[in-house]
Amino acid sequence: MGACLALAGWRPLIVEGAGLRLQGAGHPAFLAAFAMVGSYAALIEFLRAGWWRDAALLAMNVVILLLTGARAPLAITAVVIGLSLVFAPSPGLPMVRRWPLLLGGVVALVVLALLSGELADLRVFTLLATEADNLSGRDEIWPLFRAARNASPWVGWGMGAGKMLVAVDRPLALRLGTSAAHNEYLRLGVDGGYLGLGLLVLLFMVWGVAHLRHLRGSDRFVTLLVLIGLAVHSYTDNTLIATTASVLFAWITAVFVRGTREAQARDHPERENALS
Repeated sequence: MGACLALAGWRPLIVEGAGLRLQGAGHPAFLAAFAMVGSYAALIEFLRAGWWRDAALLAMNVVILLLTGARAPLAITAVVIGLSLVFAPSPGLPMVRRWPLLLGGVVALVVLALLSGELADLRVFTLLATEADNLSGRDEIWPLFRAARNASPWVGWGMGAGKMLVAVDRPLALRLGTSAAHNEYLRLGVDGGYLGLGLLVLLFMVWGVAHLRHLRGSDRFVTLLVLIGLAVHSYTDNTLIATTASVLFAWITAVFVRGTREAQARDHPERENALS
C-alpha cells in the first residue's frame, strides 16, 4: 500500500526523522508495530512446524522493522526472537534446525556493524552514532503527566483526561507533533489513578494466565514473551490507544482461540471428530 501511494505521488515511502525512515501507508511507528506482529506470527508458526517459508517471512518483517528506525520495537522483537529460538520447546523444530537462523542473525548483525558508516543515513544507525534521545519529547511531556497523576493519584481524572492534558493546538504539541504521553502507565495513571491502572494490569494478568494454560510448547513460550514485551514496551510508547493495538490483540486472541481448540481436541477427541 505504501509503495502504491508513493508511486501515485500522494505520500512518500521514505521520510526524514533523525535519519531516513520507512513509513509505508502511515507513520513509521505504525509500520514498526505492524512488523512486530508480523514477526511474532511468523516466529510462532516457524517454531510449530519448522517451515522455512515462515523463517523467510520472519526475516522480511525484521528488515522492515529495522528500516522504520523504531528502536524499542526492534529491540523487543529481537529479544523475543532470540530467546524463543534458543529456549522454546518445539518437537517440530529441533535445535539443529534452528542454528542456521541463529547464525544468520549473528552474521547479519556483524555485517550491519561493519557497514554502519555507509548506512549512517538510516535512522537506527544515525541514533546509534549520535546517541540521540528524547526524540518523541518524553522529557517534556512526562513531567506534565506525572504532575496531573500526582494531583489525583488514586482515582485519576476520568477516562480520556490524558488526551486533554496537552491540547493538540498547544505550542508543545505542535512542536513535537503529538500530545500523547508515550507511556501507557502514565496515561492510565492520569485517567484512572493507581486504582484504575492496577485494575487494568490485574485483568490483563488474569486474561493472559487463563489462556496461556491452554497453550503448549513453543506457543506458550512465545506468547508469554510477547505479553512481557508488551508490558515493557508500554513504558515508552502508546501501545494500547494506537490503531496497531487492534492488530496485536487480534493476533493474540487468534493464538489463544487456536490453543483452546487444540486443548479441547486433546481432552475430548470424540467431540472434536464429531464437529469436524
